Amino acid sequence: MEATEYDPDQFLKTLETELGVKTEIIPNDQFMVNRQEFAEWFNSADDTSMEAFYRKRRRETGVLMQEDQPLGGDGIMMPKTVSPQPATCRSRIPLFSSRCNHTACH
Repeated sequence: MEATEYDPDQFLKTLETELGVKTEIIPNDQFMVNRQEFAEWFNSADDTSMEAFYRKRRRETGVLMQEDQPLGGDGIMMPKTVSPQPATCRSRIPLFSSRCNHTACH
């Protein structure tokens, strides 16, 4: 199954070559969106915080929503002081590297 993190994913992709046996990595269905869907959102969104992502998914799916409002109020349990992940961390992941325009990452 497709790994949920970058490093194990890269390891799985090398197994076929290193072991000399045919492998098939099946998509991981443990998340509501697959990597490609997430990458498309990330590369087109103005606000790439997880809070923005969760809000969008809740509106799209109706999960934890009551009509057009979040169930139980705001519902996002993320403090407003949380800083986004440094761009240097994101830039090493190929799907997201095109989005990085920070001089520290290049």
